[in-house]
Amino acid sequence: MKLKIKNFGPIQQGEIDLNKRFYVFVGYNNSGKTYMAQLIWELGRVFRRNGLDGFGKLEGKKLQEADLQKIVGGYSQFLRKEELAKMMTIGKDHFVLSDMELSFEGDLLAEFTERNYKMLYHLEEESLVLEKKKGENHLTLDGRIAKERRESLCWQLLIESLFSCEQKFFLPANRSFYPSFYKYLFSTSKMELDKINEIMLNDHDTDKIKALSKRPYTKAMDELITKMYALNNEVKAKGYYDKLLLGLTEIMGGEIVSRSTEGIAPIEFFLKLKGDKELDMYLASSASNQLTALFLYLKYWAEESSNFLIIDEPEENLHPHSQLDLLNILLSFVNTNQNRVLISTHSPLITDAVNNYMYLCYLKSEGVALSKEVQEHPLLNTQIDLCLEDFGIYFFDGKTIIPYEFGDYGVAFKDFDMERRRVRDLQSQLTDQIYDHLNKEDASQ
Repeated sequence: MKLKIKNFGPIQQGEIDLNKRFYVFVGYNNSGKTYMAQLIWELGRVFRRNGLDGFGKLEGKKLQEADLQKIVGGYSQFLRKEELAKMMTIGKDHFVLSDMELSFEGDLLAEFTERNYKMLYHLEEESLVLEKKKGENHLTLDGRIAKERRESLCWQLLIESLFSCEQKFFLPANRSFYPSFYKYLFSTSKMELDKINEIMLNDHDTDKIKALSKRPYTKAMDELITKMYALNNEVKAKGYYDKLLLGLTEIMGGEIVSRSTEGIAPIEFFLKLKGDKELDMYLASSASNQLTALFLYLKYWAEESSNFLIIDEPEENLHPHSQLDLLNILLSFVNTNQNRVLISTHSPLITDAVNNYMYLCYLKSEGVALSKEVQEHPLLNTQIDLCLEDFGIYFFDGKTIIPYEFGDYGVAFKDFDMERRRVRDLQSQLTDQIYDHLNKEDASQ
């Protein structure tokens, strides 16, 4: 399935294939990369059947392509008219969304039939796993579910199976301040809520209430802050990705530990160094701070399988060597348990390294035996088992979204290559002048 967009902020038009496993968004600043990443994160999270009341009963219905086209069309309108403004914490008539068009294209029936999806549903005394099984084009629910809940759960199961087959998590850019200052954001929010209650009791000024209740950050950022705030001494590590956490610890120079005197939030984070010394996060490096959220995600929040991790600028504050180590961790995560990753980046080093992995995929697909030097190279994990079709590389030029294809020389990241050439050309001109100057000095002596 493809997501098609028109007039979304700076993006006049573009489309993204939603079936890739490792996405790389590159492009100019303010070209819409973060907008698209957050939109992909939002897909499947919330749905109300506005405009589809005449569809009829969903449970047990043998779905046809036309049925799914109608449902997905209704979902597109719901996103456009209701949900995206909430996601971005802006008004529905904001210029970023005012002329936006959003649609989905593909063989929906084939994709829906191919999906195998499980959803947890809580009863009063137990939990049920609701399943959309692969090979079926209808939905049936457990008989223990109350009649009044059955249809809404069918709709939720259908939309999630089409758009949110993984547990999605978004790590925004500028993460370095989160470990030290997330609790102050919550304190500020509480003060605002107290002020809202005071206004409601006294002058009932709705304009004041609206001004105070608006978050100064997006829904994805709010989820991360909320999850950090909810951590306490009772939350247990899941242990699914301990090996990746070891690699992340090497980059950070220690592991993240938390302390809460009463076992409740807000907790304090520390960087535990070798020798068991603990460093306050405001004294730790910016790299350690910006990787804290990823560390917490892999330790506490990532499920055993079917995760979709979206990271804005993973290279932020990282030394080039650490950037390459982090990319290897992310690709290892993708290589495990049907996980997916999307990154937006301004790092030519990361894109070059992604190119190397695409070369590796090509050689493996052709059955070429890797040389000993390649197999033992420290910058390449030859156990990564992806196909070229698993990579989705997209360039945002400020107006459109351009998919980059793998060719004889890998993926040509044209914007980075152009800037590299300009730097090298300038370097050549400067060195020529230095040589001319030195030659003139030698001639005059």
